[in-house]
Amino acid sequence: MRWDSLRRGRTHLRTEGTSRRDQRGGLWTHAKTNACYQLTERSIPEQSPAERIIDLGQLTVRSERDGDVHTIALSGEIDLSNAGEIERELVHAEATDARTILVDLTELTFMDSTGIRLLIAADARSRANSCRLSLTRPPAAVARVLCIAGVDELLPFRD
Repeated sequence: MRWDSLRRGRTHLRTEGTSRRDQRGGLWTHAKTNACYQLTERSIPEQSPAERIIDLGQLTVRSERDGDVHTIALSGEIDLSNAGEIERELVHAEATDARTILVDLTELTFMDSTGIRLLIAADARSRANSCRLSLTRPPAAVARVLCIAGVDELLPFRD
């Protein structure tokens, strides 16, 4: 089995199998052979320096700083294949002087136990560092997963 990797800026994507690199429109693609998913990173030229958009196939991460609030909006599915990138973005936001780090979960469609662990770890780091983390409530399907896991009342949700 062969591992291919791609480094571009601060993002490191790793997939099994053969890889293909296509720079049309700033789109980089790595595909796992005999699989039903594809990881991509898209660099959008019109982004402001305070905004970063990372497209990971089934998940899009939009990180934006507006004054004292750093917002990380997640859209799609959180699972083992993309949790590392979300973790890196959270740690990057925590390293800033933002008073509030808001993780917007309103557009999530799926979260597995990796996503739950990620939110719990981010909350623990936040509690040790002036409680800057705040989460928006996710849609019903994802909220149910958090409820079943018993963490829905432990995490710092904004109402």
